[in-house]
Amino acid sequence: MADNVIWSIGGSLRWDPLRGDPTSVANRLIQGESYSRNADVYRAAAERYLLWLVQSIDLAGLERTPQRVLDLLEPNKLMSLLRELRTPEAERLNSHVHGLGQFEREGVAGFRARFGLVVEGITGQNLGAGLILEDAIVAGQTVLFSLDAATYPALATKIGAWVLLDLVRVAAQRPGPCLVIVDEFSALGREGRHIIPLLARTREAGMMCVLATQGLADLARVEPALPQQITQNTAVRLALRQGSAEDQEGWSQLLGGAPVMFSGSRFVDRNRARAVSPDELATLRTGEAYLHIMPAAGDAVRKRLWIARPRKVGAKSTALLIPETELTARRTDPWGISTHTEWRGWRCTSNRIYATFRAGG
Repeated sequence: MADNVIWSIGGSLRWDPLRGDPTSVANRLIQGESYSRNADVYRAAAERYLLWLVQSIDLAGLERTPQRVLDLLEPNKLMSLLRELRTPEAERLNSHVHGLGQFEREGVAGFRARFGLVVEGITGQNLGAGLILEDAIVAGQTVLFSLDAATYPALATKIGAWVLLDLVRVAAQRPGPCLVIVDEFSALGREGRHIIPLLARTREAGMMCVLATQGLADLARVEPALPQQITQNTAVRLALRQGSAEDQEGWSQLLGGAPVMFSGSRFVDRNRARAVSPDELATLRTGEAYLHIMPAAGDAVRKRLWIARPRKVGAKSTALLIPETELTARRTDPWGISTHTEWRGWRCTSNRIYATFRAGG
């Protein structure tokens, strides 16, 4: 296989979203759908049926394909398959399917209609036996999922949820060093909530996960508690210039500070002076950023650094501008605490990217 592979909606590469044990497959497929709280019974019925369906396919020794899953989402067809097997396990599953009530059948029918839009649409040719993420990681391949959220907003978010959850499954196998990048995170919409288990699992597996978004407000639009959940699971935070007052304030709080002593007292104020002010986040220059590395022991590391050197475009050439490599912390500034903030130039290097996810046009 090629070292670099690209999966896109309507492209030529196929990807298998049905790998894993039956429970994980059923959960992955159902998590790509949005149900209201009043529709929990339909969601549970659809997920339970999917579990039986995948178990039945495996019991029959058939290949898992999206089209076969779609066909067997009709209870009569699934019962017909199970009757042909004539085994105790098949009889047990057949009894479960036969005993479905009205509301449970409606839940299955609703999921079948949604799943059919994927299988019978433009992505039908892209789903099935083909790309296997854990094999790609072992082979040292770079994988790009390019999801056109502008043209296919609902489809891109659904596929995005499946990819994130499949990466959670892969991380549990600890396939080896891997860097996962989630770019244009806001394009995932509500399905971006699946980044939480991915961050936790990749950390446990010794893999790295990079989350790129325009600001904290994008995370809050997915779920109000998402910014806090994500930052609790990230050890490295890189903040570029922030354009909105909400993001400036949010990042200023996340970048931390130091306890402030009461004058003439041994007690420590409960408030913390901030290491970086909102105004400083608003006035970062092109190519500048704040790097915050959470502490393994002792105090955290905070650096104001250059991640890219801007170029001055002239009439005949483009020349690199040499940035200031070191600035002195202002001890009189209540926001800048010299013992907690380093101001140095830093050159960014990067390891090879093994698995990349991008949601965007």
